[in-house]
Amino acid sequence: EPVNVSQAMSAFGLEVVLRGLFSDDMDRLIDEHGGNPFSIFTDDSARDLNLAVKFRALIKLIQGVIDRRRERQAGTVDMLAALMASRDLQGRPMSDKALIDELMTLIVAGHETSAVNLTWMWHLLGHYPAVEALLHAEVDNLPYAQSPGFSDLPGLEYAKQIMFETMRLYPPVWLFSRKALQEDWVPGGHIPAGSDIFISPYFLHRRDDFWPDPERFEPQRFTEAETEHRHRTAYIPFSAGPRKCIGDVFSTVEMQIHFGTIARKLRLRPAPEQKIELEPAINLRSKHHIIMIPELR
Repeated sequence: EPVNVSQAMSAFGLEVVLRGLFSDDMDRLIDEHGGNPFSIFTDDSARDLNLAVKFRALIKLIQGVIDRRRERQAGTVDMLAALMASRDLQGRPMSDKALIDELMTLIVAGHETSAVNLTWMWHLLGHYPAVEALLHAEVDNLPYAQSPGFSDLPGLEYAKQIMFETMRLYPPVWLFSRKALQEDWVPGGHIPAGSDIFISPYFLHRRDDFWPDPERFEPQRFTEAETEHRHRTAYIPFSAGPRKCIGDVFSTVEMQIHFGTIARKLRLRPAPEQKIELEPAINLRSKHHIIMIPELR
């Protein structure tokens, strides 16, 4: 039967980041609320003021998790525990407002970018059977029974190449902005101090002087031999420099494990008459949900 891959990957990405943040507290929240209270991010695809109101309502919920953590003083190991234990150079902990801001940013930015990329990955695999066959050969030759662990990740190199090539063609964050703190020059123009500068990975990743046949889906572009000869900022799906995305390794591991688990059992085929149209909002999503048909391998 057809499966809405856009929604499924959004739910999966949200579950992963929430477990990473709150670990066992997530089960208690689900029990208390009769379901996942953060599911607004997967159920409501519109990014409008109604979502913003629901988003703000989650602040009180997260504050409750923080308060209970302080009361029980348990040795929980997750991202919330790390943030609560952190101290600045003067030895001061983060304020509750700063904690909540960090957590909300991680929830939103940490789930949707991975979900969008996984959706495009499955879409592309459905149209490139030769790439899919190489992925199946890789996962079938690894010793794990159900899902790969950290020790299996070096053997999922082709899965990682698929992920990187997908982000080349469909970078989830397709546009970055920066502000020029002082006057500067680049080839072709003068940049006045205070200027807003827009950098688009979507267009950069399609420059044919960096990427031969740039519209073609070709994961082998990201072998070690190919990568070492490429300019280091010709590929910036996670941005670059001191403000590079802090979650790049987290998302890479997440997607390798996902592929290593699902591709062992299933292949996904494009649904008939599937419409593909880009929606360049905050993330580069498909305007129409991507529907695919799973088959047992």
